[in-house]
Order: sequence, then C-alpha cells, then structure tokens
Amino acid sequence: MEEECNALRELAERERELRLEAERNARMMNKRRARAYEAATRERNLNETLTEALFTVSWIALLLAMVVVWMAYK
Repeated sequence: MEEECNALRELAERERELRLEAERNARMMNKRRARAYEAATRERNLNETLTEALFTVSWIALLLAMVVVWMAYK
C-alpha cells in the first residue's frame, strides 16, 4: 500500500512537472509569435513608407517635367 502511495505521488509530481514545462513552452512560443508579428509589422510599415515616398517623388518628377515642357514652349 505504501509503495502504491509513493508511486502515485511520483506520478503526480511528474505530471505537475510536465504541465509546468508545457506552460513554459507555450509562453515561449507566444513570445516568439509576438516577436515575429512585430518584425513583420515593422517590415510592412517600412515597405508602405518607401512606397509612399517613391510615389511622391514620382509625382514631383512628373510635375517638374511638365513645368520644363511648359517653359520650353512658352
């Protein structure tokens, strides 16, 4: 009977250790996902900013070209 109680205690302790380890692993995975999401968001924001800047520069170049053409024919 004593041996069975000890075995059950050991099983309960092992189960608790495994549960704690699983919780730690889940927290680490959540942190990794959060970091990956933040990195992807930063990259997407940078790409959007660069695209907007290129669009603006293109419009300015077009307007300058139109002014040059207008000045040439004036």
